[in-house]
Amino acid sequence: MGDASILHMPTTLIFGGNGKTARHLTSILRDADTPHTIFSVIRNPEQVPDLEAIGAKPIIQDIATASEVDFIKTMEGTRPDVVVWAAGGKDPKSAEAVDRDGAIRAMDALAKANVAAKRYIVISALDVRDRDNKPVPDWYTEADEQLSDRMWAIIGPILRAKLAADTELRVGNSTRKLNYTIVRPGGLSEGPSTGKARAGKVGTVGMIPREDVAKVIYAAIQNEKTYGLAFDVLGPKDDSPTIKEAVSRVAKDHEDTFEGYY
Repeated sequence: MGDASILHMPTTLIFGGNGKTARHLTSILRDADTPHTIFSVIRNPEQVPDLEAIGAKPIIQDIATASEVDFIKTMEGTRPDVVVWAAGGKDPKSAEAVDRDGAIRAMDALAKANVAAKRYIVISALDVRDRDNKPVPDWYTEADEQLSDRMWAIIGPILRAKLAADTELRVGNSTRKLNYTIVRPGGLSEGPSTGKARAGKVGTVGMIPREDVAKVIYAAIQNEKTYGLAFDVLGPKDDSPTIKEAVSRVAKDHEDTFEGYY
């Protein structure tokens, strides 16, 4: 029995593994009831000791310049059950190279790689949408719209890069056939985990601890009903459910916050 459990230890490949949310996810997967083997793609070799200390197996690869073939080799070398795209640019130039082009190469690579599992989870962002050609989401309040305007004024190039990648993931999936989920967190905080969240059509106003975003990712990994779904997440209000319950609810109802807005 012990040998069987070792053979079935799941493997997760995280792109952008040195990010704070990715580190939280690494710890969660390491300590799960069924622990994961975690491969973590990073650019800077100096980060290797820190990631090894939390249980990851680092892979040095520059996401901004790696080719689709490079990504395929990484995937076929690690044979992941789950691929998590947690990478993100810090400025307009790197956003195009990472959030848009790198993300598209990764989804193409997973579709073509000789690996059995095609599970792909993207950490995107709340309010990623086509503001030029689509209406304001009908569940937004005036405060939600005002915050949306401010966010796009500050980080518009990054949101546009994510929009391009998320749109390509969705419209191209009839060919790629990935079991994807797009998780769209709001403003990220460094606060402690609450273990609760609001998910789905929650507006834009609010924050969510990075650790809770990682827990949302873990809940999505465990829930096949999140396949093909994009949903927003924010921190809890007084009556908010647990993270697992929140994810289960949007998955059951298929409450998609991207459909119709790209």
